[in-house]
Amino acid sequence: MAKKTKPKTPTKVKKTQVSETNIKKKQALISDDLNNANLDRDFIRSKSTALQEDVQINPPIKKNTATLDNIELSVTAILQGALYVAGKEGMSIIELHKILPKTSTDEIKRHLMIMQNKYDQDSNMGICLKEFGGRYKMLTKSQIKKEMQRFVNTRFKNPLNSKLMEVLAIIAYNQPCTRPRISEIRGTDSAPLVDNLLEKGLIVELGRADTWGRPFIYEVSEKFYDLFGISDVKELPEVQNFDVDAFSDASFFDNNHFDDN
Repeated sequence: MAKKTKPKTPTKVKKTQVSETNIKKKQALISDDLNNANLDRDFIRSKSTALQEDVQINPPIKKNTATLDNIELSVTAILQGALYVAGKEGMSIIELHKILPKTSTDEIKRHLMIMQNKYDQDSNMGICLKEFGGRYKMLTKSQIKKEMQRFVNTRFKNPLNSKLMEVLAIIAYNQPCTRPRISEIRGTDSAPLVDNLLEKGLIVELGRADTWGRPFIYEVSEKFYDLFGISDVKELPEVQNFDVDAFSDASFFDNNHFDDN
């Protein structure tokens, strides 16, 4: 009788093969994970190095926290601000020097001249800087007169009639001048006209003359220089060439700050 042979156990072999295959797959996954981890670390290192280099090459920009309180303004800026605030009254060199005590009067004059030239030559500037009777004033340019008159046409209407202009001219050419002298030149009493010019601020009293009756003495005011666009009476036309009608056509607008109230 033939011997019975034991059947093979393929199942066990299959389990072993499957187990080995799974182990190899897991090992492969672990290896991939490790490789990826190394790649991530390398990527992080490269980024970190790049950032450090960027910080060294391009240091962070400091924010400017300075305010107007701790910024030192230029002499020109202070002069502009002072003259703007002064308005139609303007300011003299002495007054400006009080605001800028560390700046000499000659240096202030130099800055003012630079400002004058800059404003005159810049077509984008609608203002100019003028000197009248020793006082500097910020004014609008006469070139924009037509545009401005659409807005302020009536305000700058000349309030002086020919008689007032005549008395004003007499004082300008003969100052210091008394009331009796004015009336003598005109051949008629001029007291009401003199009072009118005083009210308008175009003439000022200097005191009394040391003559009989001690009459008041008058001269033209800074407002007069502003009105007619001159800095000194020497700029007035010669007496023999003086035309009252032409003088009365002086532009109250061109000088911009004349207040006829």
